[in-house]
Amino acid sequence: MLLAFVTALSSAGGPSAVAISDCASWPRQIDSAEQFDDASRAEILAFGKALADSEYLSDDALQRCLKVKSFDHDSVERIRANLWRHLSSNYMSAVSNCANDASFCTRVHDNADFIALASSFKVMAPSPYMSGERRRRRSARHTWMSC
Repeated sequence: MLLAFVTALSSAGGPSAVAISDCASWPRQIDSAEQFDDASRAEILAFGKALADSEYLSDDALQRCLKVKSFDHDSVERIRANLWRHLSSNYMSAVSNCANDASFCTRVHDNADFIALASSFKVMAPSPYMSGERRRRRSARHTWMSC
């Protein structure tokens, strides 16, 4: 999903690199619809958290982090609004059939609820979802957020 954000901004001068999601870093086997939904909810929340964090950056800081030549604030806000709508919709779909003990399964009622949930998303250590190796890989993938 981060790829979608960066790709969408490419028309603003083009980033020098894009981010990709690494499914190999998921700590569990994905061999059922329920396990796919668990992984989807976690990835949606993680992307939502990164998107929320990006909203605290100034336009100049975001332009530097994305390494684009030109920057249009209104376009970025339209992209963010579209991303929030898609993330919210996808999350609500993935949460609709949660088992009682499913991970990352907090129910939300609308886009505002999802934004609040994603903004506060954390995986606390120790957790199988955040091993030392996973932290290093995630940190390397999301370096644009640390500008």
